[in-house]
Parts: sequence; C-alpha cells; structure tokens
Amino acid sequence: MRAAISGFDQEVKAIEKWAQVGYRGSVAAGTVGNPKKLHYGMEPDIRGECHVGFDIDGFMLSTEVYYRIRPDKTGKRWAARFGATRRLESLMRRDLEDRPELEHMKRGAAGFELLVRHATEIDKLRSKGPIVIIIT
Repeated sequence: MRAAISGFDQEVKAIEKWAQVGYRGSVAAGTVGNPKKLHYGMEPDIRGECHVGFDIDGFMLSTEVYYRIRPDKTGKRWAARFGATRRLESLMRRDLEDRPELEHMKRGAAGFELLVRHATEIDKLRSKGPIVIIIT
C-alpha cells in the first residue's frame, strides 16, 4: 500500500505542495474497530478469509484544498467533489485495485476514498486511532 500511494507524490504536490496523504482505520490499526462490523476486533479481511473484503480510509491534509471543496451534508469534504482531487483519488484507487496483494479490497469508492481534512486536524485524526502518513 505504501508503494502504491507514494507513487503519487508528484500528482499530490501538483495539487498543493504542502499536502500530506495517508490512511487510517482498520488497515492502519491492524484490527477492525467498528463494533457494527461482523469481524469487529479481528484483523481487516486483507487475505479474504472472512469474505467481507476491506477498505482503505485515505485522507489528504491540506488547508488550501479543504477550502476548495464544498462539504457534504455531514460536513465532510470528499476528494470526489473537486476536479483535481477527484482525478487523483480515481488514479490511486485504480492502482490499489490492480495490486495482487490487495485483491480482497472492496471495489470502487467502497474500497478507497480520500477525505480532505484541514491541515490542523492531524491531532484530531491521531486521537481516533493510528494513522499512516505516506506523502509529506
């Protein structure tokens, strides 16, 4: 996963030179933390043993891009809502889906999305659990 995402360093920096990209959630933590999921407390279904698949909760930290994206009704600013980040998210998703080691990742937006966060939200992200920042 690190190799796939780090390969987009130039594309990320072309959008905003100070942007950071990474992922959080069960893949970063190594265990499923959502009690509503059938495999709560277990490893994410990376090997396909549970037959539920897994997702990658991607994020971009960028104040500049954050203010360019109109929030949805819950206040979240998804990369898919802005042209440059929509293209980046699509390219990243395609690359992740094409990797044999990630064959059990859910397809489409269910498998990978980028949530754009204000750069000052890094501590808020960390307070919710492990994060992995790949592009700095």
